[in-house]
Amino acid sequence: MRPARLLCALLLAACGLAPSAAARPAGGAAEVVVIYDASASMTQQVDGEARFVIARKALSDLARSWPAEMAVGLIAYGHRVSTGEGKSKACRDIEVLIAPGAVDREGFIRQVATIEPRGYTPIEASLRQAADLMSWREQPATVVLISDGVESCDGDPCRAAAELAQKGISFTAHVVGFDLQGADRQRLSCISEQTNGLFVQASDAEGLRSALAQIQIAIEEPPVELHAPARVTIGQAFDVAWSLARDPRDLVVLLPAGAPEGASDGALEVGATTSAEVRAPADPGSYEVRYVLRETGATLARVAVEALPATISLQAPLQTVIGAEVEVSWSSSIHPEDVISIAPAGAREDWRGGGFAIGNLDRGVLRAPSKVGVYEIRYALGAGGGTIARARLEVYGAEVLLQGPERVKAGEIFSVAWRGAVNSRDSIIIVPEGAADGRAGYGFVIGAAASGSLTAPVEPGPYEIRYVLSEDLKTIARIPIIVAR
Repeated sequence: MRPARLLCALLLAACGLAPSAAARPAGGAAEVVVIYDASASMTQQVDGEARFVIARKALSDLARSWPAEMAVGLIAYGHRVSTGEGKSKACRDIEVLIAPGAVDREGFIRQVATIEPRGYTPIEASLRQAADLMSWREQPATVVLISDGVESCDGDPCRAAAELAQKGISFTAHVVGFDLQGADRQRLSCISEQTNGLFVQASDAEGLRSALAQIQIAIEEPPVELHAPARVTIGQAFDVAWSLARDPRDLVVLLPAGAPEGASDGALEVGATTSAEVRAPADPGSYEVRYVLRETGATLARVAVEALPATISLQAPLQTVIGAEVEVSWSSSIHPEDVISIAPAGAREDWRGGGFAIGNLDRGVLRAPSKVGVYEIRYALGAGGGTIARARLEVYGAEVLLQGPERVKAGEIFSVAWRGAVNSRDSIIIVPEGAADGRAGYGFVIGAAASGSLTAPVEPGPYEIRYVLSEDLKTIARIPIIVAR
């Protein structure tokens, strides 16, 4: 183990927990103060064995792994005054059993074996007393909490942890949630969060041993330092970096602040790299980037990220005609995959119609729908699809005038002219009279011209010359023509 000054408080108390980042103390020789929870809840059983018995065994295994240069102390609470002797008295039942000094592994194990759970759970007072045994204001200190329930003496362990972290050189709390149920898993999460500590859950004896082993590794190994901007714009791509990868299968994930530990929706494997690009969510709010151990789901490091609303404006005409090209520009952009589209006014946010990804541009062209009505031009995030800017657009009917002969011979080439063209990609076609809109016919794309030539069909009969929008192949002008023999 790298030399370190260590305040190790193993609180076997009922506390709700949430994950946090591991940090490693630095400084002189390692000192450990164990706070042993002997509250009455520790008599409850897990798989037929009392919690305090499981904890004794796990602590014994941990103690045997301590290096010779470590100085060890022991505090216990709840072991002398039972819950029936009055809360005020029981909540003061905190005792220093071993003052910090040269490690005596077997002596420590024997002392722990004499402790019997009886009383209340004064977690805050025990944390502060343990800190007072150490020079925590001048030297880094690390707390390890093994918790099976909540503070029962009207204290506030979260407040205590925050104050110790703020006033100390480096005060870190690693938390093991032991057989916690329901909301209790969240009620002390702030201890590890406030102090940049590691959280691991344990539901049985094997889980507790594994959790303590992880804590030991977190103490001995260099910390994983995670870096990300404190503020980003919704939908923005931003860089996340980590100082090292414990395992290439570990994950980096962006989650809402307070999301359950082990959540990994949208996670990226760290692989052999030390950085990655992450996309901010579509909704403003508080989030966390987490470095998560693949093997256990424990959060090894975290950094807060605030997603801020975007301020983007759209510039577009207020009115146009069906099928026309609509020039749109936007004041700024967030991500190249964001989309400019046109939707009916009031359409649901996930409605998708004609549009385009903005790329690195600041302007583009949309095609107006072929149906008269009120629409919206929208700037939507490519991630999540949230609309962050919109502009109203009224679409009116187009008035196109067609001119052509009333009668031609089969196979004859004849001229057609038009006025009021809508779009250069629209078409002039000839089809049998009464043919459905969208039916293919003989014709051409108008381009920039105002006239052109058609070839009459070889079959005589009544036909129509049509002006057809490229948008939806809708016919907006027509004149009859007879094809004779």
